[in-house]
Amino acid sequence: MSNFRYSSIDVQAGGSIIGLNAVTNHQADIGDSDIYADPTVYPDPNLTDHIVCVTAMTLIVNPEVNITSLNTQQVINIYTGVTTNWKDVGGPNLAIVPLVKPTTSGTRALFDKYLMGGEQEMGQSVADASTVVIDTVAHTPGAIGYVTTSLVNSTVKAIDLDGVSATAQNVQAGKYRFWGFEHMYTLQNGINATTAYLDFMQTPQIQQLALNLGYISASSVSSNATQAQQASVVSTGG
Repeated sequence: MSNFRYSSIDVQAGGSIIGLNAVTNHQADIGDSDIYADPTVYPDPNLTDHIVCVTAMTLIVNPEVNITSLNTQQVINIYTGVTTNWKDVGGPNLAIVPLVKPTTSGTRALFDKYLMGGEQEMGQSVADASTVVIDTVAHTPGAIGYVTTSLVNSTVKAIDLDGVSATAQNVQAGKYRFWGFEHMYTLQNGINATTAYLDFMQTPQIQQLALNLGYISASSVSSNATQAQQASVVSTGG
C-alpha cells in the first residue's frame, strides 16, 4: 500500500445488496457482501469476487429468555408467527418479539436460505447493523434476533441451533450451517489502489487480525463443510 499512501478510503454501511448494487452501478470501487452475487441479477462478466474470510452468525435472545437452543422448526415457527410465546419452546411465559432485518441484509439472506426453508419472515423491523440488533434485543423483553457472532456481547445471550453452537470449530467441521463467506466485489481489476487494497486484505497480518476479531479463515473451511451447508437448504425445504 506504500505506493498509494495518499489515497483515501470512504466506507459506507447499508447491507450486502446495497454493496453489490453500489459496485455494479459504478458508485463504489469495492462492494462488500455476506452473499454471493447472483449472476442472473448481476450479469456483468467483469464482476470479480474476492473472498477475505468467513463469518458465523448466531441467534441471540434477551437475557430473560432462559433457553439455550432452538431447533430449526422452532425457529421457523417463531419467525412465521406460529409460536408467539416462549413457554411453548421451554422458556418463560413471555411474548416472543422476533426482530427482522431489511431485505438488503446479507445476514437475513443467509438466515432465510439456511434456516427459514423458504418461509417468509414476520416480526418487528430493525436496522441491518448487528450492533443495533444486539442493543434492541438487550432492551426488549422476549426479543430474538440474528447477528454476526463476533459482535455478540454480555448484554444478550447467544443460543445454539439444533444443539450446535456457532463456533469456528463447528463451522469448519460442517456441523453448523448459519455462516457465510465475506466477499469484496470489484469491477475494475488491475494495478491500482483498489487492487493494492485487496492484496493488503490477504496479508498475514490482516488475516490474523480477522481471526483476533472472531472471524474464520476462508482456507480453514473445507469443501465438505460447504457441501454440508448447501445440503441443509434441501433438508429445510428451501
